[in-house]
Amino acid sequence: MSEKPRQYSNSPKINNSWSQRILAFIVSLLLGIPLFILAYRVFEELRWPYHLDKIILFLLIVGILYLFLKWLRRFLWYMMIGLLGLLIIGSVTGQFGFNRVVTGYKALLFELLYKPLPENATIRINRPFPNKNNIEKAINYREPSVRNFAVKMAGKNFRETQKHSEYRTIIQCFSIFKEIQSRWFYVSDPRSRDYFAKASETIQHLSGDCDDYTILMCACFKAIGGVPRIMRNPTHLYPELRIGTTHDLNQLNFIIKHDLFKKESKDQILKCHTDIYGQIWMNMDYSAPYPGGPFLHKEIDGILSIEKL
Repeated sequence: MSEKPRQYSNSPKINNSWSQRILAFIVSLLLGIPLFILAYRVFEELRWPYHLDKIILFLLIVGILYLFLKWLRRFLWYMMIGLLGLLIIGSVTGQFGFNRVVTGYKALLFELLYKPLPENATIRINRPFPNKNNIEKAINYREPSVRNFAVKMAGKNFRETQKHSEYRTIIQCFSIFKEIQSRWFYVSDPRSRDYFAKASETIQHLSGDCDDYTILMCACFKAIGGVPRIMRNPTHLYPELRIGTTHDLNQLNFIIKHDLFKKESKDQILKCHTDIYGQIWMNMDYSAPYPGGPFLHKEIDGILSIEKL
């Protein structure tokens, strides 16, 4: 009697194939998130509608990784162990580890949800800046009393964030802003004329009008190495602080909203201007208790640069 041919089940191969696909997809995501965070910095100027630039780039990176890992499916487990090992070593040594991946992912979410869109600082009326000389004289940041006040205010807040930070000076300016803005008491000038109080006078009582606030803020920023400028519209003067490029804005957006002014800036979009050189300037007016508060007026009648003062 002839024996029936044996039938072999293919189910183990099928299960093994599916497990490899799932593992390849998981590894693609684990590798894709940090790679996307790094790669997007090259394309962050695109600003496509509905974040299509980010979605397409992320899908491309994950898709390419998935196809590559399927081709190397025999080595998937080794690659998975190696990736986890590198992240563990990076976490222990303080390099690119789990914390950096999580932080980068959070920063990306803040960028997606609350990405600032700098507005062009277009001057409505091209004319000389009124009271330019009086304002410049009042910004007496070289006075020891002003320097001492600025240094004291710079160290009042955010000491932990300032450590080993490439944005230390800007964060110290944020600390100065926090102290002055929270303690400022508005007092009008005499009706007969504008009075431009020197910064060395205003530090004694932290009160005055928008001119006095702007002069004091600019003097304190300059006293510790910050780069401010003064914006003017028909009824108001306010300071702005130069924070750098679009990349710097995205980084500081996360620092402000996640660390420094988390409660104050919740669900808010930071307000900034960009100049003709591509530099970004953040609103430091007393309109909100966080840097980048809303503009009190959209119109700009003049810009006073005090960088070389």
